[in-house]
Amino acid sequence: MHPEEVQAAGRTAEDIAAQVPGEMAGVLGASDRTVGALGPWQTGAALHECTESWRALLTGLSAEMDRRGQSLITCAQGYQDADSSVAAEVTAAARG
Repeated sequence: MHPEEVQAAGRTAEDIAAQVPGEMAGVLGASDRTVGALGPWQTGAALHECTESWRALLTGLSAEMDRRGQSLITCAQGYQDADSSVAAEVTAAARG
């Protein structure tokens, strides 16, 4: 395992997760505007439900990606800390 690479992957996941809300607004905004234009038609209500489902899914995906990114960073840091601790113990033991 290369902790630096795992940490980089975790940061990338966090960065992508942070971008999702802004991108989501752009993508789902068109649907929201269309719902408004459809007025009382049943199509408008169905499109609204579909848009809200996508919004919830993407919000959850963003949160999950952020959690997974944090977990990768924490895991890599723990690996580095354990490796440093073992190296220090081995060095101390070698010195006597």
